[in-house]
Amino acid sequence: MRIVLTIPAGRDPSWTVEAARHALEAAVAINRAIMSSQDVPLLYDSQIRFQREPDGLVKQGIEQFDNVLTVLARGHGDCDDLVAWRVAELRERDEPATVRVVWPKGTRRFHAQVRRADGSYEDPSRILTLRALRKRA
Repeated sequence: MRIVLTIPAGRDPSWTVEAARHALEAAVAINRAIMSSQDVPLLYDSQIRFQREPDGLVKQGIEQFDNVLTVLARGHGDCDDLVAWRVAELRERDEPATVRVVWPKGTRRFHAQVRRADGSYEDPSRILTLRALRKRA
């Protein structure tokens, strides 16, 4: 099943950031439901790699928030997919992690990160990208 949310066009990026944060919380809830009924590997123990949303979708203004099973089947996810997975697994382990959505200056899209319980930020996309680069070296 696919649910589509539309954000009004022409607004400042704060609208998109806020909408993405809410959509990510929904994705976290879906991932937690999946994790409570199925064996899902921890993100960093999986072979998942970071890959941006296809440019064709981005140019159309489309952002997909995929669940953990979709990401596993595909083998990769973008920042929001990885954050929804990581926050869900941390919450399943009783850490009250949250999603963080930012709009980096000079970019055309938002970026998602994990805010850990201790206040630090974790960037699964960066972690998985660095891991892939080290494997190639």
